[in-house]
Amino acid sequence: MSQKTLSTVEGRPVVRVAQVPRTRWVSQGVEAGGLTVALLLGPPHMLRLTWRRPRGGPSIQWVDLVPRPLPFGGRAWWFRCSCGCRASAVYLNDAGDTWGCRSCLRLVYRSQRTRYPAPAQGEE
Repeated sequence: MSQKTLSTVEGRPVVRVAQVPRTRWVSQGVEAGGLTVALLLGPPHMLRLTWRRPRGGPSIQWVDLVPRPLPFGGRAWWFRCSCGCRASAVYLNDAGDTWGCRSCLRLVYRSQRTRYPAPAQGEE
């Protein structure tokens, strides 16, 4: 991806990492929204998420990026959620008004909601 300076925020360049104007969310054949991502070079390093919902105007949220050193050099980048958790991914909540990690949005895997039958008496 090419890095193109969009503008400056507090004197720091904002570099576009993913400008996807035709990216849209579709539900039952109807456009349901879209997403644009921009990177603020730091420190602090941040992502600006701008999304559009079907029944609402555009929304903007800044998400901190934090580096973690790797054992053999380099670093891995993580999202710092608004709840303070370090996360590898952020998700849009059901209301479509904020991004968060699995913990603060209380997201679970389907297998965590499944009840399995108890073993029969005498079985181990």
